[in-house]
Amino acid sequence: MEGHASLAGWLSVGRSQLAMDLRIVLYPRVPSLGDCMTYDDSHLREAFRLVPGIGEGHRWYDFPYKVLDRFLRSRAGRKLPRRARVGLTYVMNLLHPFNQHDRHLVWDRRDSLHNVTAPEGETLEVPGVWVVELFPPSEFDALVRSLDKNSWDAKRIRYGIGERNRDYLDRMRSGGSGGWWKLGQVVSTGAFIYPDAKVAKLPQGFAAVDLTAAHIGDGLTAVVAFFRVSEDGAAALNEEWHREHEPQIVWRHGRPKAEDRMWSTFRITQGARRRLHDKARIWMRDTLPGAFARRSVPQPLIDLILFSGYDPTLGAWESNEFSDALRALGLNCGSPYHCKSEKFPGLLLDAVDKGMCPALDADTWALWGRQSKVAELLGNLDMYGGNDGAGIAHRIDDDVREALRLLSVSTFLREVQAEYSQLRDAARAQHGKFDARRLKKMRAVFLALSVDLSSTVRDVKEFHARSKRNAELPVFMFEDPAWLTEQRQSARANPPRNYTNMLLKRQKREVIEIASEDREYREILSAVASLGASIDTFKVGRVALWVALLSLAVSMVALLLADVGSDTVVSHLVRFITK
Repeated sequence: MEGHASLAGWLSVGRSQLAMDLRIVLYPRVPSLGDCMTYDDSHLREAFRLVPGIGEGHRWYDFPYKVLDRFLRSRAGRKLPRRARVGLTYVMNLLHPFNQHDRHLVWDRRDSLHNVTAPEGETLEVPGVWVVELFPPSEFDALVRSLDKNSWDAKRIRYGIGERNRDYLDRMRSGGSGGWWKLGQVVSTGAFIYPDAKVAKLPQGFAAVDLTAAHIGDGLTAVVAFFRVSEDGAAALNEEWHREHEPQIVWRHGRPKAEDRMWSTFRITQGARRRLHDKARIWMRDTLPGAFARRSVPQPLIDLILFSGYDPTLGAWESNEFSDALRALGLNCGSPYHCKSEKFPGLLLDAVDKGMCPALDADTWALWGRQSKVAELLGNLDMYGGNDGAGIAHRIDDDVREALRLLSVSTFLREVQAEYSQLRDAARAQHGKFDARRLKKMRAVFLALSVDLSSTVRDVKEFHARSKRNAELPVFMFEDPAWLTEQRQSARANPPRNYTNMLLKRQKREVIEIASEDREYREILSAVASLGASIDTFKVGRVALWVALLSLAVSMVALLLADVGSDTVVSHLVRFITK
């Protein structure tokens, strides 16, 4: 039993063409619970019958492959330099993916190891996407320029129903108290117009954008954009999920790669989800550029994905086919544990795993669940627009903003740490090579980092204290799903773990570490600057000595060439010596 489990676990690693071929060739018979079960490899034999191996036919890639193969085996080929043989072998390997691609095209569609099919009757929608941008003190001017340029509060001021964004921002950053406030709303041309909304062209798939802001302490401002997805945009991912994707040849790092139907579905479907994310992030970057935009990193993002029938919170064991279908969406790819919060009943929080979902960006999370169950647990959604996906997204908007504020702090601290690491690693290589422009740029970067960090250290502490005092943050808990609990003995069951507290403790530790690193970096720079000043003083003194010697030499030459009576000093000296 244990041997079978270990063998099955080994066989389940990887879904590449080569791994599957080796599994079938090397293990034609797999033991199962004491019985011998014959593996049905008829589809494999049929695929190789229809598409023989490379060099065994008359296809366009067989001829160059056979020529190169015979040449490398010949006496002349064996005498080639090693670099030439490696180059020819590399060219031969470039032809293999085309042979694999032809075999993928004729592969049996019923083989779940090479194909992904969305469950029949199961549909999904993406009614909302949230993106956050942070504005530390170094980005305050950028925030003010964006507010002045876009004038989202123009109608609000005209109608006398609110305060100017600039006045509210100045008061909050000067130590005022308050929660989230509405910066404005942008609606797409042709969509329903709200009284104080600004009409503008939005990326395709979005009907409106709600912009709200809040402070994390006094010096750090978070702005969250809630993108209300249009009906077409909400259904786009579902259409791609149910579409049959054919094998493709893709080029990566200058090499062709053959993707079967499974990997093609993974890449294309995850790409469809990412396109919606990219539109939101690009709009945010162009409209409200902040700390993440300046560092060219993706802003933290959460999207809402609602299924028509599937409920992930039940904790049932998904079949391999359905698990692959979820992976095509970028869901359920990481930890098997469930991340839940009472503020999001019926929904799970799932982070994108770049290793399993390379088509998606990091710092991306999904809240996903069954639409009917979520609507029932939330209750009374009439005032939010109804029990559909748009009503659910509107209802959880406040809590999603709080979750993003927490997650964005972790991302910001990580990026600050990375920037300090880059400065440290580049310091030795660039030492002694700085010109005035580089020194000015380095001074600006270091000044921005130091100002942002000194404010962040204080703001994060205040943010943690206020969040615990007011219970603003959603409390996410890691829990074992039902199928995992049943497999374990009650004594070995994992207790729920507080993910929110884990993030708070990690942020507290990271702030202390970065502050310590900043102090050490300052001390090193001060010492180096002091030594540099001494070296520069010595260099200046030595240069001054050489200048003085050069001046003396010039003076002597001028004296020798000076006229004394009717002749020069040099001529008098020459006559005196030659007498």
